[in-house]
Amino acid sequence: MKERRRWFIVFVIFSVLLSQSTFLADSSKSFDNGHIIKGVPYISMETGRECELSSIAMLVNYLGKNYSLHELFYLIGAGHTISYTPPRKSSNIISKCSPPTLWMGSTQCFWKEDWYFISNLLGIRCNISYIENYTDKETAWNQYWTRVKGYIKQDLPVYTQINMSKLSYYQHKDDFPSKYNMCHAIVIVGYNESNGTVCYNDGEPGFEGHPEEGFYVYENLSNFHDAVITADESIYIIYKKSFCTITLENVSKGLSKSVACEITFVRNMAKMRGLKWAYDPIFLTEDNIVGEKAIKAFKRDMKIWKVLLKIPMWQIMNKIANKISGESNFPFNTSLEFLKIISQEKSFASETMIKNCRSNRRILLSAYKLENESKKWNELFNMEKDFVNTILSRRFSMMHSIFLLVQINRIINEIIDIENEMLLS
Repeated sequence: MKERRRWFIVFVIFSVLLSQSTFLADSSKSFDNGHIIKGVPYISMETGRECELSSIAMLVNYLGKNYSLHELFYLIGAGHTISYTPPRKSSNIISKCSPPTLWMGSTQCFWKEDWYFISNLLGIRCNISYIENYTDKETAWNQYWTRVKGYIKQDLPVYTQINMSKLSYYQHKDDFPSKYNMCHAIVIVGYNESNGTVCYNDGEPGFEGHPEEGFYVYENLSNFHDAVITADESIYIIYKKSFCTITLENVSKGLSKSVACEITFVRNMAKMRGLKWAYDPIFLTEDNIVGEKAIKAFKRDMKIWKVLLKIPMWQIMNKIANKISGESNFPFNTSLEFLKIISQEKSFASETMIKNCRSNRRILLSAYKLENESKKWNELFNMEKDFVNTILSRRFSMMHSIFLLVQINRIINEIIDIENEMLLS
């Protein structure tokens, strides 16, 4: 009798332990109609414009590669190039009338060839998928969603693009929807079709000082569906393909950071020279100027007499925008923001070169020059900000505007000289 009781107790304990272990496995991995990937790290955006790179950084670090956001900025070449389209060559009237605007390097370095370049350095396989030439959005969505679920079930976090304004986090913002009605990159880390939710990481809330709001966020599947479709409509118009997903998989240990830094340096200097082979072909258009040629073209459009002729037009544009939307710095918002980001990207690159290439004297010298250039870009940002405040002020002063334009042109010349030194060394 005692023997039976003993075995009965053992059986009960074993059954409880088995049920608990099964529950823990289910709660941490798969469940009916869903799957959550555990351990995807959270990496905040730092400039407010690199949602793609912060998302890729999460995928890279999930694979255990241990690369910071600053290091990835350097690997894609963001700190060594800029781009410029002269306003007169723009396709719409507002752009034609807008101030000369330089675009930060990251806008030219978030393309397929850049992802493949990084993949080879880090020893990972980059899987990029699109849907091309579709006619029915719902059919395309179903194909996309089936693909995403397949990746998630394999424990592969998925980079994708959405319309920010369709997600709950952004709908509660004070400046919704004007600031957030745009395409944005996030990382899908799980889904649960039983309760109709998607789980994702988003680097934007971290940039806004609330990283907890972007880490393993649960969103209604219906909202997510709308966010994907509305984002991909605008992408499809331009590229005739959309519903993009990117996943990364380990294939080898990858190169050491010092070797990767040296290989990247060669490509980055080619970007600075504006050599075509260093860029993804999709970005190279007839009107888009890159590298050192972009700064020189910008300089031509910032000649004092050219700028003075356009000041009255910019003042009128500002008054109209102020009445309609309350924007105080229009049409200079973008140009000022991008100058600041250019300075940051160059600082990130310099920091990475000094950290990972200490034994290479040529790269170290270039890094110190790049840091000096970063400071000049920040000086240019502050000078242009003063210029904008001057011409949009009620107490507009022509003499002070001319003085500031002289200083702006001086700084541009100093930046060109620094880059010439780097290219000749």
